[in-house]
Amino acid sequence: MRADMIGILLIMIGILAIALSSQGGKYAVVGFIGPVPIGFGNDARLLKTLLIVAIAIVLIITLIGAFHG
Repeated sequence: MRADMIGILLIMIGILAIALSSQGGKYAVVGFIGPVPIGFGNDARLLKTLLIVAIAIVLIITLIGAFHG
């Protein structure tokens, strides 16, 4: 599966989670469309943390790819 399709799938899951949330649990979903991170969630702190983690993972993968060959 292509990376852009995974990002779009994560965004769709986030939209679905927001639409179906009635239990009051905290959640956040982050996806990327190209270089732009898109996130959904019902807790701002959790969403910010997940965005930072996702951006860090993308940067690490990019650096590994750049230096590995």
